[in-house]
Amino acid sequence: MSAVSTSHQPQDVSDRITNLTVVERDSKKSQSIYNDGAFVTVSGTFSDARGKIQGGDTIHVNWPNCGQAYINSFAGGKDLYVNGTMVGHYTVDRTGATLTFNDQINDLQNVSGSFSFDVEVRNTAEQNQTIRITAGSTAAYIPVKGITKGSSEQPSGKGWRGEKVGMMTNRGNHNALAWGIYLNSNAAALGSDIVCSDTIQGGQEFDPDSPYNRITVNGQSLSFKEFKAAYPNSSIEINGKTLTFRFNKDEFSGKTILVGYGTKITDNDLAVFNNTATVTYQLKEESQPTTVDYSKAVQNISFDANVTGTKPGEMKIINKYTDEEGKIKTLPDATFEIIKPDGESMTYTTDENGVVDIKDLPAGKYTIKQITVPDWIDFSKAKDQTWTIEISDNENGTPLIVYNDVKKSIPWTPLTPAKDVKPWAPLTPAKETKPWTPLTPAKETKPWTPLTPAKDVKPWAPLTPAKDVKPWAPLTPAKDVKPWAPLTPSKDVKPWAPLTPAKDVKPWTPLTPAKETKPWAPLTPAKETKPWAPLTPAKDVKPWAPLTPAAIIKPADKHADSEATATPSTSAAHVNKSNAVAVNNYSSQPVTKAAADNDVIAQAQKLLPKTGNQTSNAICWLGVMLCVSVAGWVAVSKKKNN
Repeated sequence: MSAVSTSHQPQDVSDRITNLTVVERDSKKSQSIYNDGAFVTVSGTFSDARGKIQGGDTIHVNWPNCGQAYINSFAGGKDLYVNGTMVGHYTVDRTGATLTFNDQINDLQNVSGSFSFDVEVRNTAEQNQTIRITAGSTAAYIPVKGITKGSSEQPSGKGWRGEKVGMMTNRGNHNALAWGIYLNSNAAALGSDIVCSDTIQGGQEFDPDSPYNRITVNGQSLSFKEFKAAYPNSSIEINGKTLTFRFNKDEFSGKTILVGYGTKITDNDLAVFNNTATVTYQLKEESQPTTVDYSKAVQNISFDANVTGTKPGEMKIINKYTDEEGKIKTLPDATFEIIKPDGESMTYTTDENGVVDIKDLPAGKYTIKQITVPDWIDFSKAKDQTWTIEISDNENGTPLIVYNDVKKSIPWTPLTPAKDVKPWAPLTPAKETKPWTPLTPAKETKPWTPLTPAKDVKPWAPLTPAKDVKPWAPLTPAKDVKPWAPLTPSKDVKPWAPLTPAKDVKPWTPLTPAKETKPWAPLTPAKETKPWAPLTPAKDVKPWAPLTPAAIIKPADKHADSEATATPSTSAAHVNKSNAVAVNNYSSQPVTKAAADNDVIAQAQKLLPKTGNQTSNAICWLGVMLCVSVAGWVAVSKKKNN
């Protein structure tokens, strides 16, 4: 849909204006004269009775914006509707208002409509002056009082005086608010610092670029940056929507202060902007500090435009709030109490669109109060507010917009930790320390070693040895004994050979070896053991070899059990040579006659008496010879029989 018809040449149809009126904004009544800075509502009506209105046509409403008497206007605008169909739009700037129609109005007959907007009237001259507003041939006149110079109240130096002020301003392409807080206006002596905390309320936010961000001290205006440099013991803190100013008592005792700052409007549908500053001070002659609140409500600039078709006597309440992302949304399920002009009370709840819409009300003033809101809305400030609107039986009304704040924080969290700290860790360890290790060992120490040894000691030694003792010795030996000898031998025994003997048979074999066990084994030696140690050696045998033969001792014969039970009576050195031949024969020949002879010799040895060395040797040899003779006779006999 095109906004302007291609077949129609747009025209200025300002002469379609049928009426212009001016009333005081708050009372909705016309005044004989207005004060400088007063806000007035300019309203107008138009119709096509003086000529057809088509798409592209415009109506202009003009006013002066400079000189001693002028209009201070605000940016804004509205759409124009006819029975739910948008037929145009109008905008307001510094020089006036412009209504522009689109092609949807071409098919309408007997079109009539209205518009309204608020402006501020100014007169900087001492004499009264009149401001003229025109639209085509229609005009409206606004008389404005002159200002009286030199009437401001001067500081007395005694007592405390302060207040808060606010006003709408025009920042070119958008509207804004300017706020001021007067502190110690009597320039009294201070007994403590002045602390002023101001929280910006709904529908607006702090404007860091506002020219009103200044502090005036004894008439000298300073920017925030200049103020910090001039008064180093005082401070300015801006945290979101909260501004906190601290004035040092020594720097500001006996001085007047004006704090100013500007805000941007974030919700142009909000009817009233409320701000409250909390100030704590103590004068020099007072013993206790005093806390006081300064509040100011600034009414928003109203823009309204409509076409005939809406009914008078309608009341509309729009309930809004700002979410955590700063977006403005409507608030359902909020209840309002409405007191009619006759005193009757009614209650209504906002619908899913956050709106209460009541029609066909009798004319008069209505008092409105919000009584309930959802539990996630901060109701502490709005619950005590009331609004008064006037319903007309022949004019269209303006909707009331109520703004709410969401709860800023959870009330049971008095001290909120930083975002990167978990609330259940009251004492947060350093990042490199694990929270479950109450006593963290050094990085080079394993956590399972409760008693960390020195760096050169292995962790598996629970009792650390002396520096010159190796850590694998659980019981530290004497200094002259090597730590690997668990039981200290006699001095003439080398500690490094607890078991294995040398080839020449050392006396460390405590037990008799087995029959076929090598001499280094504590049990029976192998078959090739030399036969010279079958019996216990004589007395001249060294005491360190009571039982075990040398490693190379070979068994005399296979009857080891009989040898083990015999009583030692022969020197090992003496029997070595005589037995060597028998051993060699035994180990290299099959079991024949020689084997039978050996058996007979063994049996004869068992019968020998246990006497001295010489007698025993002679008897032994006689027995051997007898046995050999008998063996030979037996062999010859068997041969003959065969």
